[in-house]
Amino acid sequence: MQYVGSKNRLSKELAPIIQSYITDETVAYIEPFVGGANMLDKIKHHNKIGSDLHKELIALHNYNKNYSSLIPSTISEEEYNTVKQNPDSYESWYVGLVGFCGSFGAKYFGGFARRSNGDDVPAQAIRSLKKQSKKNYKVLPLNINLF
Repeated sequence: MQYVGSKNRLSKELAPIIQSYITDETVAYIEPFVGGANMLDKIKHHNKIGSDLHKELIALHNYNKNYSSLIPSTISEEEYNTVKQNPDSYESWYVGLVGFCGSFGAKYFGGFARRSNGDDVPAQAIRSLKKQSKKNYKVLPLNINLF
């Protein structure tokens, strides 16, 4: 999935470092800032878990894993604006879909994504998201109480 702040561009350097700490005794690899789940793809372990504080992001990843075929193929600018103005009227996964896949640079509700050449940017982002639906990992909410 496309995600602002993605670690994917750093994965060639990060993944070997992380992988060097994973042994036969390692119970699970937990990615605390799952974002677009791009680092999870690069780590070799039978029990990979992505986590994040962003509830709509987690809901989107889980919906994608279970119901990828039901995700719409694109998002219109009108739909983007409607969901942005009324997020409580929609399921969390759908708010996440529109907020990330419909936004410029995959920044959560960072402005509707469009290109001057006519490319359907939300459709490209959704295709990228759907490719991850068959990947072998779990995604869970990160519950941290700092106080």
